[in-house]
Amino acid sequence: MLWEIINKITRTIDKRILSFFRYLSDLFLLLYLTGKIFFLAPLEGRRIVRKITLNQIIFTGIDALLIVSVIALSLGVIVILQAVPQLSKVGAVNLIGKILVLAIVREMSPLLTAFLVISRSGSAIATEIGTMRISNEIDVLEVMGINPFHLIIFPRIIGCIVAMFCLTLYFNFVSILGGFIVSAFLLKASLYTLFSSLISALSFKDIFICLLKSLSFGLIISLISCYHGLSVKISPTEIPQQTTRAIVNSIIFIIILNGTVTVLTYG
Repeated sequence: MLWEIINKITRTIDKRILSFFRYLSDLFLLLYLTGKIFFLAPLEGRRIVRKITLNQIIFTGIDALLIVSVIALSLGVIVILQAVPQLSKVGAVNLIGKILVLAIVREMSPLLTAFLVISRSGSAIATEIGTMRISNEIDVLEVMGINPFHLIIFPRIIGCIVAMFCLTLYFNFVSILGGFIVSAFLLKASLYTLFSSLISALSFKDIFICLLKSLSFGLIISLISCYHGLSVKISPTEIPQQTTRAIVNSIIFIIILNGTVTVLTYG
């Protein structure tokens, strides 16, 4: 009896591991096909591809500026409000910049921006492509001799990456600005002093890792969302199921990648 239970558990674990590696191979295949289009067919349907890419950037980036501004400003204010009571005791105003770099630039800005992009754009991409599958729009493109990867997948991946990069920069700016305003009000510190503390604490490595995370997160979100959108087969009920899987898997992959990069670079 015990042996049968162990065998069942082992078989289940083996299936999960095989399923995971199959999932990874499918994602890499999708990335390969998209990259092949980028390098081998950059001029094919250039105008329509540029228009779709621009629409994706607008939806993912510009349309999300309000919610990003609110969250980024709130984060900068909260971080400094938590730190001020301790810093005021020792008069360590110069540590404001270090705190903002550690809490926001290194970790929170790319991570929270990614979560916002997943909830808005990742889910929208998966739903949109899934709807195209149900309505046979992708099959129609193939019949017409149009590569659906070039017209549907490629613009969304590029648009999401560019928007994620820009949103992360904007998130950092608004968060740091919010932190500076609170610091200047509560600690009576000049903006020059606060800016000097930020510059002394901020290194090229911090900026590079933050932007590298933003680009990687944008690629992961768009790639997984497109994959699950394409995974819709027959029934419309598959669309919310695949959209949910896209959101959950994107969050898991991003948390794992963020932790790995942080450990390797700052550990």
